[in-house]
Amino acid sequence: NHYKLYDSETYFKSVNISNMLMILFYIFDLFLDNSFWDNKGIRAIYVDESETPNNDRLIVRPINSHSSIFLFHVGIYSWLHINETTPYYYASQLFSISQIFMGIISYLWWASNLNNIHLIDNLCMELIINSISTLVWTTIFPSYELHFIFLSILYFIIHGYNFKTARLVELSLNFLVGCVISTYYYGNGDQYYFLIGTLLTLGGLIPKIADRVYRFQLGTFFFHFMEAYGFIVFYQWIQTISTK
Repeated sequence: NHYKLYDSETYFKSVNISNMLMILFYIFDLFLDNSFWDNKGIRAIYVDESETPNNDRLIVRPINSHSSIFLFHVGIYSWLHINETTPYYYASQLFSISQIFMGIISYLWWASNLNNIHLIDNLCMELIINSISTLVWTTIFPSYELHFIFLSILYFIIHGYNFKTARLVELSLNFLVGCVISTYYYGNGDQYYFLIGTLLTLGGLIPKIADRVYRFQLGTFFFHFMEAYGFIVFYQWIQTISTK
């Protein structure tokens, strides 16, 4: 497949929409204080993050919160880019929508530090992994595309009822197995995209660890950036896999 993800008009439109969301949160932070979150959930007693909290403002951790815009931007850009010729149309929609929701929920989690929003944040992290897995497994079994989407949504709902911890490693292994099988049967696609996506997503763990261990306050900022654009590079790679 000769798939071209970048389109300048779509890119600038998605940047404008993302900027409007950031401005909206900035305005809310100017006029609302932390009491807005009262009675909306239980506050986390301890959050292992180096960014100094602004406990009197609506947005408790502004760097972490505003950097969630990278996740939202990946979602809105890929969603605007989808058209009737996009391979794996419905699975691509799931990927875009999951990134949009991940960005918004991440924004709210770092703004509020409420446990109930943190639970949804963890479920959304699982959903974006499941959405990229849905795409790669759809290359192997295209007729089961809607079934894979249904299973991803069903998992999101069921795990939400008995959530204990995010199963990110297990779900990532499902994605990797799909990558190996798809590559075996259909070839590598544009494999340098897979390499770049891998470097970004795994490399994004370095600033996150630096945040936790060495109290690097921009760690989550870089983590959000690298994970978001790592996933869209994986998305680009999957779109180049030819199943014909």
